[in-house]
Amino acid sequence: MARAILDCSLFAAPPSHADSPELDEYLERLLLLDEIARSRCVDLAVSSRTVDALARAESYPIIDRYPKDRFPQRADVLRVITSMTDRLPYIEDTVGISDLLNDDCVYTPALAEDHRPVSLREHMDYLCSVLGFANEAQRRGLLNVIFTDRVLGHQSYVVSGAIHDVEYLDGGKGVPTPPGLPLRFANSVTLSEVEEGLASCNRLPIAQWLNARYEQALRIYIHQQRVLAGGTRWPVPALSCRLGRQFIKSVTALGFDRDARKAELLMRACAEVALGVNLTKSHALRANASGGSGQVQRTSDGARAMRHDLDYEYHLHYWVTADGQELAAVVVHNDFDIPL
Repeated sequence: MARAILDCSLFAAPPSHADSPELDEYLERLLLLDEIARSRCVDLAVSSRTVDALARAESYPIIDRYPKDRFPQRADVLRVITSMTDRLPYIEDTVGISDLLNDDCVYTPALAEDHRPVSLREHMDYLCSVLGFANEAQRRGLLNVIFTDRVLGHQSYVVSGAIHDVEYLDGGKGVPTPPGLPLRFANSVTLSEVEEGLASCNRLPIAQWLNARYEQALRIYIHQQRVLAGGTRWPVPALSCRLGRQFIKSVTALGFDRDARKAELLMRACAEVALGVNLTKSHALRANASGGSGQVQRTSDGARAMRHDLDYEYHLHYWVTADGQELAAVVVHNDFDIPL
């Protein structure tokens, strides 16, 4: 599965002298993370080092950190953090390692001044190093997206660094091409606040699509187009169209499953159909080439067949049903068939 990573700073507790508004904001952030995890709009992962990094920064929210009368929801905080750190997959397992030894990373452009505890800054470097290793080892399954609480907006960086030692799981059997050490890497990574990332990170749906998470990818991509048109950033609505039984087969047959440019072209067409925009590119799919022939209809439910242009070479065929659009297939220019 394609996974975005949760930076440990998302779980870092405010200082013990924090006022009620700061504590409320912290709780709201954790509840949002919990809701995102439950919504399954994106697959998430944490690091096996998360709890240790929080403890070394004295930022783990132990139960007696805040008086109960000032923060009665403190038990909810522990429930959410424990649920995520214990139950979400570890990025190390996804990559096939148990640990690695890295140098400090260099970010281009430079990160804004960072006043967080050293262990939290080091943890961000470690996450970027794991992503760098995964890229060099040709391990798919991570999105090179890190959700963090830092107010950076949505920003992509080239992160470079060095890895001096790696501890593999199962003797390295899960890593098909272990790189030599020391390993120097330079990798593109997106750092983003959670809602901002879901609303505007174009890397997210494309990476999900290329990792065969087609419904998730379309759900995020369509949500991002809604936000661009003035919609709200959260929640991410359920997918507003259905995938027909032959849709994925047509995607893979024409190479839309492995080409980022073609993937985005198709997702844009699907979003236009789902949102009802740019419909000048949609035409009724006729029973034959004759200009006077009727529109193809599905006998079982009366759905009407449509053809939406991706470009001159490719087209999206879909059904308009009583319950919304059903994406049937992506086809080449001279193909006018539509799967039932």
